[in-house]
Amino acid sequence: MNKEDVAFWRFIFDIAQLAFTIGIAIYVWILSKHKANATKIAVLDEQHNAELNSVKNRLTEIETTIKHQPDRTQISRIHKRLDELSETTHSVVGSMRGVTDSIAMITQALLTRSDKQ
Repeated sequence: MNKEDVAFWRFIFDIAQLAFTIGIAIYVWILSKHKANATKIAVLDEQHNAELNSVKNRLTEIETTIKHQPDRTQISRIHKRLDELSETTHSVVGSMRGVTDSIAMITQALLTRSDKQ
């Protein structure tokens, strides 16, 4: 082999080595990009699961609250009882006015009688 053949094959080897190094660099870049994306996806998945669990817990609390609330018939009964209580309160107020007027008249009569004596 002469020097020109060695220089030519050395040049070919250098080009092949450069192409191989560039190929490995591209491969490593693609893998690191994929790993970064996988990490971001994992973090987002964890956040999504945490938010979903939070929503499930709130939904369970709301369902429990709704379950213990009165329905229409119970609300109707409560309104009737409140109406009856209101009527009773009005009658008691009327009775108390009568008692107050009677006490005022008795007090006035006692004061008038004590003035005469």
